[in-house]
Amino acid sequence: MQRSEVSLLEEQPAPSCHAIRPAGRFIPASAAMREILALIRKIAGTDVPVLIRGEMGAGKQAVAREIHRRSRRAAEPFVRVACGALREPELEERLFGPPCNAFQAAEGRRPGLLAASQGGTLFLDGVAELPFWAQVKLLDALQPGGDCRPRDGGEPACDARVIASSRCDLQTAMAKNRFYSGLYYHLDAVRIDVPALRHRREDIRALAEYFLAAAGVALGSAGHDLPRHFSEEAWQTLLQYEWPGNVLQLAAVVAHAAMLADGPEIGQACVAGLLERVQRHPAAETISVSLAGGLKQMELALVREVICRCRGNKAAAARALKLHRRTLYRLLEE
Repeated sequence: MQRSEVSLLEEQPAPSCHAIRPAGRFIPASAAMREILALIRKIAGTDVPVLIRGEMGAGKQAVAREIHRRSRRAAEPFVRVACGALREPELEERLFGPPCNAFQAAEGRRPGLLAASQGGTLFLDGVAELPFWAQVKLLDALQPGGDCRPRDGGEPACDARVIASSRCDLQTAMAKNRFYSGLYYHLDAVRIDVPALRHRREDIRALAEYFLAAAGVALGSAGHDLPRHFSEEAWQTLLQYEWPGNVLQLAAVVAHAAMLADGPEIGQACVAGLLERVQRHPAAETISVSLAGGLKQMELALVREVICRCRGNKAAAARALKLHRRTLYRLLEE
């Protein structure tokens, strides 16, 4: 391992035989992630809310856990709320706790997630997935003097460091009345943008080596005590891949490759075979088009980009655009 990679892994505990949790490891090999680490060091000792933005699987949870680990609340709970997984009927009770007043007790029922995070860190993972009414009630609970469970009954004020993450643009959602402006301004005290893995390729080797070590420990506990390493050709394939699933995809590919390898060395064919299984759904593709030049130029730029992505196959591009081939040719001629 290179000297730079050794320094990156300082303060990182060795992989255990428990389940690999790729989202929980912060390994800053790239300049972009080292800048984020520098910011984390500045804010960790405060209680200021933090908004973390980035693509799915880019490492937003790892950043949140690193903030908690370096804070004065490190010994207290880190409570992750998967906002998109809370079903509407149970959301209020799960988040804020069961109703409790002079006429109704909630003995034997678990407290809400806000109450569970008292003294520690509350991580709102995918905060934009909360319905609007829950966003309003959440802000009321997080305000100074607010209750962890804003219902009848006297609950103590919420004493938790709040970190939120989002993969969508909350400002756009706010403009469309899909996100509560009050909650946005409360959360956006400090903003951290986590780049996609394809934009910080220096992190790929360090992360892959960590996941490979974790997979090796897991295989060893299962009776397959065989060290694994990637061939140089396999490394080149990993380093050149675009990683649409970011760190989560990398962790899965490395774990699968370690299990499928016939010997200590993981070859390029094994890695390439795993990567070929990933097919990006057309609906998930995004195309950037300049607004300059008017609608005609925008239309032409879109057509050219689709043709490019179809590798010059105009018939395939016409199908993707839901246009007749003659219409596509006419647009190109014009």
